[in-house]
Amino acid sequence: MSGLSFVDDIGWWAEGKNAAEVADKLSLAAAAAIEWGGKNGVAFDHGKTEAAIFWRKKRKGAQTKAKVRVGAKEVPFNQAATRWLGV
Repeated sequence: MSGLSFVDDIGWWAEGKNAAEVADKLSLAAAAAIEWGGKNGVAFDHGKTEAAIFWRKKRKGAQTKAKVRVGAKEVPFNQAATRWLGV
């Protein structure tokens, strides 16, 4: 018997010196999770994936072009993603 499960919510976080370093670490985490999911009958909805970045110090207009790779999708850091946090 086999089954399939969808993961409702998952969060990964990483620290780094800059956004590119953080994006690379998160991309590795995503690849590991997708590999694990494939072995355990779990699927991730890449279309709902969002990435948020938080800076230790406030930065005016802090935007980054770094993206997190989740499967075949590149996910940009979305400033509006914090809407779920109420910040």
